[in-house]
Amino acid sequence: MIDSNSRLTLILISKNILKTYIGFFIVLSISSCTYDKSLIYKNNYQPGKNSLLGFNGFYFNEIKSSITSEYPRIFIHPIFFYSDGSVIYMGAVENKLINKTIADNPKVWGYWGNYKISNDTIWVETIGSYGGSFYHVRFIKMGVIKKDTINFFQEIDRKGKTRELNEIIQFQNSSVKPDSTENWIRKMNKYNRNISHKQR
Repeated sequence: MIDSNSRLTLILISKNILKTYIGFFIVLSISSCTYDKSLIYKNNYQPGKNSLLGFNGFYFNEIKSSITSEYPRIFIHPIFFYSDGSVIYMGAVENKLINKTIADNPKVWGYWGNYKISNDTIWVETIGSYGGSFYHVRFIKMGVIKKDTINFFQEIDRKGKTRELNEIIQFQNSSVKPDSTENWIRKMNKYNRNISHKQR
């Protein structure tokens, strides 16, 4: 039979062991995190300009999802560009509900990033979680800006490996946009090791 003093000692030992394990896993998680730095957003960053790039709406790829052919549901992945160089890839949303979704929550979730333009070529860099929350990796897409479309022809992963694309996104006018001040890529030091504090 365990007396009260022994029981208390066992409880304290168990709590200390639990704290040790929790601390170990927290340290392991932090040390396992990968945060890629931005290659586009650097000191003296200027996004460049092209008059064909649309700001008063979004670009999208259409995803048709139909439970029945009689009542088809169409989802899109909206991509918003901003004149300051910000860009956001939103998650899938039903096309007819996109304005309401953003109006109800201007701080919508998505993969933020930045873009760079030279003549008709655009580089779009986003950083987001991959393989769970421990990996925040960089992807860059290269494309050609045309009237009401962008044709992405190449993707560059975090290791510099390239992949050919044939991805065309179309422009659609919209009266609402997510708040670009929520571009957290510009706010967090771990993503911006190429930039001084003065520019942020």
